[in-house]
Amino acid sequence: MAFAQSDLVNDKEYMLEILKYNGLGLKYVSEQLRNDWDICLTAVKIDAGAIHFVSDKICNDRNFVLEVVKQDGNKIFSFDSKFQYDREIVLAAVKSDGLVYQWMLSKELREDKEIALEAVIENSININYVPKELKLDKEFVLDVLITTGVQLNRIILINRPSKLVNNEEVILAAVKNDDADINLASPRLIEDKDFILKCVHANPKVLQFLPGYISDREIIKEAVKTDGYALQYAVDDIINDKDFVLEMIRIDSNAYLFRGEDLENDRDIALEVVKRSKGIMLSEIHGLMNIDNYKELFYLGLELAEKEFIKSIDNSNSHEDLVYFYDEVYNIIKEDEKLIKELDAMYERIDNLYDKRKLHT
Repeated sequence: MAFAQSDLVNDKEYMLEILKYNGLGLKYVSEQLRNDWDICLTAVKIDAGAIHFVSDKICNDRNFVLEVVKQDGNKIFSFDSKFQYDREIVLAAVKSDGLVYQWMLSKELREDKEIALEAVIENSININYVPKELKLDKEFVLDVLITTGVQLNRIILINRPSKLVNNEEVILAAVKNDDADINLASPRLIEDKDFILKCVHANPKVLQFLPGYISDREIIKEAVKTDGYALQYAVDDIINDKDFVLEMIRIDSNAYLFRGEDLENDRDIALEVVKRSKGIMLSEIHGLMNIDNYKELFYLGLELAEKEFIKSIDNSNSHEDLVYFYDEVYNIIKEDEKLIKELDAMYERIDNLYDKRKLHT
């Protein structure tokens, strides 16, 4: 490049192609082209070091700087420091590279809500560099919780400002991100059952931190509405209550997995989960052989499951689900050869359908 002919170093189209591969080639272009916006922008986008060869005129062109930092925020530090006080340029830089926020010169822009929020969105580590005043600002904290998924405990750290931990909106947004953040809630909110109902609906896992509510049927039911696995947090009296467990299974068949020992081999419970899961959870009834008239349950579950697998045959993971179902059910009924033959036949019928689908795709 250093020996390029003078007519080539003045050829804009030729130099643009060269600079796409080597931004530092800007060093060898003509003085005239170093004042060309397109030439300089192409070079700097490829290599920040090309800034040193850009003319003073272009380097001080605000629009040029703005375009550069939109591509690579860190390049803001390659220009005159005055641009670090330009709100629009700083905002663009932070959106491109959140780490820019940590080295900002302007205290005023560091305290700017929009800039701080964009910095945290781009890189959550920036929450550690947000001024304390913003961390105490309800609207800012809510924006962070809702848009970034950052945990509330990272925002307020050891300090627990009462206006935040006593605010329903803040705590509710927090527990959606991290169930453990319910521990930050004020005693007033913890004692408010209506608020806790909202929390367990938003994130049932908060129940593991709320021992005072795991014997409350209304609370447990609300949690199960969101996730059947929430029944696991309930006390023994609840998970051994047949009527209540049946009701939970009707809401979400996964609740069956957390029934109490007293209901382990209960036929009504097993029948309900087979019906509600359309046979799929036959694979989870590990005590099937200990249930009265278990063969009737087996045939019903197998019939319903086959229909479901056929309906979902075009789903990408349906064959994996079928294999899992077969393996689990086989382990449950392996002592009954007749049932195994029925299971094999069902598997073969569906597997043949998969093979036929493959031939036509």
